Amino acid sequence: MPDTLSLLAHAVEWIIVASLVLGLGTRYGGLLGLAFVIVATVAAHRYWGYPQAAQLMQYTFLTKNIAIAGGTIVLFVTGGGRFSIDSMLAKR
Repeated sequence: MPDTLSLLAHAVEWIIVASLVLGLGTRYGGLLGLAFVIVATVAAHRYWGYPQAAQLMQYTFLTKNIAIAGGTIVLFVTGGGRFSIDSMLAKR
């Protein structure tokens, strides 16, 4: 089922990007992004399971995903900001 899961992953990535760029459902996009990063990290970036030559690259990907997870948590806590669609809808 890799083809199906790959299509699902791409669709979820597009939803996350659209949500965060437009500021529409930013908190939900942040949570979805956090879940996506956790799944990607657990599934693909277990650096200790790779050969010695590939461990540094996988460790770099792991730390990148931890930084992205931190950013998505900040977005969840703070929201989209004053120029987001969420903010415009809240003023009405």
